[in-house]
Amino acid sequence: DELFASQRGTGATLNGKPMKPSKATTLADGIVGLGYSPKSSIVATQKAFDYLFNNGGVYHDVGSAALMLAYVAAGRYIGVYEFQINSWDCLAGIAMVRETGGWTNDFLANDGLLTGNPVLVAAPGVKDAMQNLFAAAGH
Repeated sequence: DELFASQRGTGATLNGKPMKPSKATTLADGIVGLGYSPKSSIVATQKAFDYLFNNGGVYHDVGSAALMLAYVAAGRYIGVYEFQINSWDCLAGIAMVRETGGWTNDFLANDGLLTGNPVLVAAPGVKDAMQNLFAAAGH
């Protein structure tokens, strides 16, 4: 069993031990979590996959955005891109990533709290690469 925990200003832990994001510097250095939503464009989805694969990356989807975000905080994934997600499915994970020093997009922009948004998170060394993946998908 695993227990992920986080509190603003105190860091984030896994089973009581501090978590740190990956030290990856390229998309080829680790696993990217990609989550698809039926609200997403299939063309945008294909563009994101194309960008990832063309840059040596691999992906995995565990079926839970919250868990994939926690995996970024724990250094298991180097980033996550969810095409469209509700706030209640990702805000705790975003907080965890931020507490470990990872980067996140401004999920709450444009009424994201109530209507949802895409979410993008990254280990510090792959922030630019993940932003390029996001842009390739049309965001």
